[in-house]
Amino acid sequence: MSAHEASELEWPRHPLQCHPQSSPNIMLVMIDSWRSDEYDARTTPNIHAALSQSGRRYTEHYSGGNSTRTGVMSLFYGLTGNYNAYINNTQTPLLLVTEMQRQNYALGIFAAASLDSVGFDRTVFSSVSPLRMGTPGDTPHERDARMTSDWLAWLDQHERTEHDRPWFGMLFYDAPHGYSVPEGADMPFQPSASEMNYLELGPDTDPALLFNLHRNAVHYDDQLIKRVIE
Repeated sequence: MSAHEASELEWPRHPLQCHPQSSPNIMLVMIDSWRSDEYDARTTPNIHAALSQSGRRYTEHYSGGNSTRTGVMSLFYGLTGNYNAYINNTQTPLLLVTEMQRQNYALGIFAAASLDSVGFDRTVFSSVSPLRMGTPGDTPHERDARMTSDWLAWLDQHERTEHDRPWFGMLFYDAPHGYSVPEGADMPFQPSASEMNYLELGPDTDPALLFNLHRNAVHYDDQLIKRVIE
């Protein structure tokens, strides 16, 4: 059975009813291509320590798409990936974001990779202007580090100038998606490849080397996320 793109969308079915008693700060951290079996005390020690006692892990949650574009869209909209083209073409805004805008949230939206490369400027954040499209840097790991520092600076500025205003923060990490780890970084999973070159993949490629590189990239992002948690 093939998937079909939606030609229309009745969403929401009824007007949103939202009467908040409070406006809590909201923090969302995403790691592109992070595998569920790469969440543990060795691979992601800081995330694991922060969530193991009081966190909640949804082990039966499935993505509505098998790509960054459709997976993130389904996470935010609660719709399957075959609605992505329609939402992109119509620039249907996200209810969560428009409601936060109505409640005067400060929006600290930061991504390592370019948001317009996957259409999030036309879908999830179509109602946000101005929108920071990406982060400078030559490699995914460089952009992840710069993005983390930029977001922390944004939060510090917000707390000093608008501390009574609620905020929504988003960090979208990319190092595992690019199999990217800086030279000299802690790489506990060995033996590991030093880089991913798709043109060199073949029947003789040892997958363990690339699996460990991917895991080391997740481990690297965990070190960055430690700063965010703290």
